[in-house]
Amino acid sequence: MPKFNNLSVSTIREFDGGWNTVTSDLNLSTKFSKTEENVFYGLSGTKQKRYGTRFVCDVTSYADIEEDWEEITTTQQTLVTFTQKKELMVAAYDTVTITSPENIKGTYDVKQTTKDSFILDISKNTPAVGTEITFYKNKRDTITQTTTNTENVSKKLAHFSTENHSDLLIGHKITITSTPLAGFYTVVDRATGTFSIDVSNISNLQEKYATVSTVIGNRNIMHDELHKDNRIINITYFLDKLIAVSKYGEVIAIDANGNSIIIFNDDIAKQVGAGGGWNETSHVCFAVFNGILTIWNGVNKPLAVDLYRNVPCNYLVDEATQSNSMIPIAKYAISINHYLVAANIFDEQAGEWKHDRVMISDFDAIGTFNDGTENTLENGGVSVDIGKIVESSISEIRGVSRYRTQLIVSFDEVSTFGTLGGMTDATDTTGPEPVDYKLHKPEFNDVISDYGCVNHRTFQNIAGDVGALSFRGLGIFRKASLSNLTTSGRLSTIIGSELYKTFKDLSVEALTERIWSVYNAKEQQYMLFIPNASTFDDTTETTCFVYTIPSTGLARSTDGIWSKFTGWNFQCGCSSALNEIFLVDKTKVYILGNNDNPIYADFVGDPDIVDEYGERSGKDIEFIWEFGWQDMNNRQAKKTLRYIGLSTNGTSPFTVATNYDYIDEPLTGEQKIDMVGGDSVGWGNGKQNYGAGRRTNTEQLFAYTAKFNLIKLKIYGKSKEDLKINSISLFYQMGNIRR
Repeated sequence: MPKFNNLSVSTIREFDGGWNTVTSDLNLSTKFSKTEENVFYGLSGTKQKRYGTRFVCDVTSYADIEEDWEEITTTQQTLVTFTQKKELMVAAYDTVTITSPENIKGTYDVKQTTKDSFILDISKNTPAVGTEITFYKNKRDTITQTTTNTENVSKKLAHFSTENHSDLLIGHKITITSTPLAGFYTVVDRATGTFSIDVSNISNLQEKYATVSTVIGNRNIMHDELHKDNRIINITYFLDKLIAVSKYGEVIAIDANGNSIIIFNDDIAKQVGAGGGWNETSHVCFAVFNGILTIWNGVNKPLAVDLYRNVPCNYLVDEATQSNSMIPIAKYAISINHYLVAANIFDEQAGEWKHDRVMISDFDAIGTFNDGTENTLENGGVSVDIGKIVESSISEIRGVSRYRTQLIVSFDEVSTFGTLGGMTDATDTTGPEPVDYKLHKPEFNDVISDYGCVNHRTFQNIAGDVGALSFRGLGIFRKASLSNLTTSGRLSTIIGSELYKTFKDLSVEALTERIWSVYNAKEQQYMLFIPNASTFDDTTETTCFVYTIPSTGLARSTDGIWSKFTGWNFQCGCSSALNEIFLVDKTKVYILGNNDNPIYADFVGDPDIVDEYGERSGKDIEFIWEFGWQDMNNRQAKKTLRYIGLSTNGTSPFTVATNYDYIDEPLTGEQKIDMVGGDSVGWGNGKQNYGAGRRTNTEQLFAYTAKFNLIKLKIYGKSKEDLKINSISLFYQMGNIRR
């Protein structure tokens, strides 16, 4: 009978190495893994199955609302148009106090403005066309001004009180199903607590109607036969709403209950006098400046979202001129240090792209830009051609971000850092006397030549530094430890080949528009999403590369751990003010589980995913965690495995498998044992998976015998339950080189 040494134990409990595709699995420490799919290094220091997602809403599937309204009143409205002079600067939502002529004295709200006119509702004693009025603005402007009435338009309006009812916006559609007002209408006016429709075509109009029945939509993006490919292009969190933009230029606001409302489309734009909505778009960028959300698509003039206004979304305009003629069409934008910066500009005058140009607004002025044709004494906006500052073979800006107080402008292979707010002396000579003034002069004097950016949406703050995907991998910008200089580094070294292989064959359009990221602050994860095909129709999966910052130690950006999440095909996502992550697949919005709000299956609650019991329990998450070859610190000696023991939490079933001595094929070389999470109930005490009776929350050992020189561990499974692995122990006897 052979003699063995004393029973030895090898326990693996340090998992802070993560996924490593560079080091050979013949020489891989136990803290690293060869495969780490749908598992990650958790906040508690355990290796755990990733969290799942829960359905929030589908922006094409809301049912129309049937409502009955009481006490509907009707009035006569006369909209009076006045000439807008440059010195007047009357803006929408201003108040105008008319002091003469006597018959229309009073204070009125500005209903609408254009570059050449502004409109007041003066329904009583309507002035004749051509009447000159004297007025002042906003009840505090003591300077009286004059202008002339150019047009009067009279309408009959029906007014609905929104108390305990839907609150509709200008441009929304409403169908009245009850007589005598039955018909299809558009909301033409809105005030706090009321909205109004134009009923001028109704004969024998009454002053009041006791009850009116309606059907209201305005909640779904277009999804008819002509627009069946419509989907959400990008999404962000603003105030207490999710703001999403569709392929056909619609802007949707989604509240905490998953209810959405269209706040901008072609109908709304035309009704508020904006001319028309956005064109079809494949790219959307967001930037918040002074409480206003701006939206850019590189095709149309940008939009501005202010949810407290009667028209919550409209084209961004210069507040001084109420015009957007100087506001650029741009692909990217960011706010920094009292300035709004737009990058990768379409030059409308020249009819060509200035891909290397940034335009910087005037100080604290959201819509005041200068394309070089305006006097800089009155308009302090400036533009800079960054291509003249950096050396890049492709002179096209791919993204902008900020690092502390510095503006980052990135090309494919190089990035430059700019400081805004510096001033230089200038003199205006256009007037009768020269005027000295200060002109904004941004300084771009720091260039990093080894890291650029392939996509604006990959920029994220990571543990106080700024990361972005470049052709060299995930790069990081941070301050040098002994100076104020900015330096760069690479965070994806140990998965570099696998990461590059994922996006190297994508088209330029896919690289710049379809790769994206989000930072999951609750789990301290940078999540990078890369599609497996260049076109949307060909994409079957969007792989998520996850970089987790450990919760222990200093939480530095360079200390992260990689893993890979699969089974998803999300196109965009965002983080809320409470650090909840929202993910979008076509027209559906989901919320990602986390340590505070755990979700253990994918797509829970999705009405299109139903299990065999008719419940919306979601889909199983399939996971696999594979180590490298281990030799127990003695590569030549034969070992005899006797027992295996695990410490786990959760209730998920899983399989522990082993391979021996370079035989890596699952069918011929794999030995396995089925187990269940340590929080699972015992036999006969509740619902459990068939055959999953080996609970792993005690010191119980499980017989597991084999002879080997080298051993490889693998843990895998598929479930809708939680699983956290605290440690893995192998009990073995050490032999010699022969037995």
